[in-house]
Amino acid sequence: MKKIINLLRIIMISSTINSTLINNKNSKVINISQNMLQQNIKESNDILFEKDYRFLAHDWLKVKISNQIFEKDFKEFYFDNIKHKSEIKNHFFEIINNFPRLDNTSSGGSITENDIFTFVNVIINNFEEIIKFYNDFLHNYPDTGLIIVTNTIRSWDKNDNMGIFKQT
Repeated sequence: MKKIINLLRIIMISSTINSTLINNKNSKVINISQNMLQQNIKESNDILFEKDYRFLAHDWLKVKISNQIFEKDFKEFYFDNIKHKSEIKNHFFEIINNFPRLDNTSSGGSITENDIFTFVNVIINNFEEIIKFYNDFLHNYPDTGLIIVTNTIRSWDKNDNMGIFKQT
């Protein structure tokens, strides 16, 4: 079963690579290089936007981000544009929107643009904590990445397994 899931992820990632990542607002190519995405596929399948069903609770939203993509396309962009929150939101949305998706809701649900906007807002609102985690635990481990977990109502409740984690 695990091999089938990994094969599906590779197929999803491959289809993402073959599409051009363009920011429609100003027709600027997003700074995720195809070589970096292909390297991620070969090494660890470490980029993904995932939605998981939770019984009697708001569905979980998870993003897996490789250290290379986080460093270049999130951290650097954030600090280069810290005074322009709308640009940061648009940039983060475009990147996450082009991640491969895995919908585990199994109830006919789907991953929507609203889910991605929810996630972008959580990342921006908690960016200092995410940066601290990255700098303290992951900066010196280039072969791993972050997993950021929230839910569809932007919760950041650590007692409900939400927050920032290291990819294993």
